[in-house]
Amino acid sequence: MDNKERLVVIGGVAAGMSAASSFKRIKPEAEAIVLEKDYFISYGACSLPYYISDDVKDFNNLISLTPQMATEERGITVLLRHEATGIDPAKKEIHVKDLEKNENKVIPYDRLVIATGGLPIRPPFPGIDLGHIFTIRTLVDGIEIKKFINEWTSFDVCVGPECAHMNRFGAKKGAMKAVIVGGGYIGMEMCESLRKRGLAVAVIEKMDRVLGNMDTSITSITEEKIQSEGVKLYKGVSVEGFEGKNGVVIKVITDQGIHEADLVLLVIGAKPNTKLAQETGIELGGRRRH
Repeated sequence: MDNKERLVVIGGVAAGMSAASSFKRIKPEAEAIVLEKDYFISYGACSLPYYISDDVKDFNNLISLTPQMATEERGITVLLRHEATGIDPAKKEIHVKDLEKNENKVIPYDRLVIATGGLPIRPPFPGIDLGHIFTIRTLVDGIEIKKFINEWTSFDVCVGPECAHMNRFGAKKGAMKAVIVGGGYIGMEMCESLRKRGLAVAVIEKMDRVLGNMDTSITSITEEKIQSEGVKLYKGVSVEGFEGKNGVVIKVITDQGIHEADLVLLVIGAKPNTKLAQETGIELGGRRRH
């Protein structure tokens, strides 16, 4: 019978892999298992704007550790596409769903780390579930956004005076219209990324300035910079909803007007992903009750 001490980590990005790696350094004879419901572990999320802008061509260059490397170099077992659906602290068991095989299993543990990170905020605006409204938090998010831009900007070859260059979304050739909701750090980075791709970019910020937690001398420089690069900036404006056609967004509705959009990027913050911990009955800090 195998009596190795076992650590199970739920979440395989930065914090989760760091926890598993530290545990194996301290107890190399013990077992470490990482459950990750997504397709990737240990990637540089801060570099996603550079991937979308095409400064980074291959998303694999953002990945610092693969599951194979984790096993061979650190002795960590990584189970991709495995979602923890429940925890039984009394039995020290985790209920897990294999998302690829659609199978449920139970994994026992001696020690447990929950490193589920954060979730992008998606307010319950009318039309929030329309297609082509994105958030950017994970590598999969970045891949989907870049894929959509690549497809949208690919127009049919067309010859003749009455020829209308069209893409597969039914749009005539022209600049793709992107609306960024939120003027924080990520919103500002994505301005540069999307402008590099030739998109017409508008930023809608609820506050009276971008980068609201920084000094006004800095925010003024940032605002001047993005506007000099062709970005339209709307400050003190609140989004009220979205309108769509054929299931995809075409307009952003605000309290001060309507903006046409082929792509909407929501970057208005994140909240801790505490759902699993709450359901288990784990005590949470006052600032993390979401």
